[in-house]
Amino acid sequence: MVNNSKSTENIADGLTEKPIKEDVVTDKKEIICEIEVVTDLIGGKWKPVIVYLLGFQGKKRFGELKTLMGSISHITLINKLKELEEDGIVFREAFATVPMRVEYSLTERGMSLMPVLEMLCVWGKRNIDYNKYLMINPCVKN
Repeated sequence: MVNNSKSTENIADGLTEKPIKEDVVTDKKEIICEIEVVTDLIGGKWKPVIVYLLGFQGKKRFGELKTLMGSISHITLINKLKELEEDGIVFREAFATVPMRVEYSLTERGMSLMPVLEMLCVWGKRNIDYNKYLMINPCVKN
């Protein structure tokens, strides 16, 4: 947030005020470069994995995503899906059934991230330390 302070100076007789600087209040986040846009939308441990799974494997129900992602907690998955939905990356479709069924899929905006995630998968495959990581769901096949 930018501060909205007005500085003034007295001119000649001290009765006339002239604005020196007027800042506009904004709720825009200042960023260094475009990479921050990407990391803000899909940064962190789980969001890229959610987008990857929905992009390469298609629509998934909550339980299916939870199973595929293993160690993610229930509440974390809920929160990350909500954030991705709010950012226009994930589409949530609720069906009026008992019990209620919800499916998640990528929006067009979300699908536009797939080439980027594919490149990250290739980079990861080339640079993985197999002494440190155990691959359970590779996105790049041999």
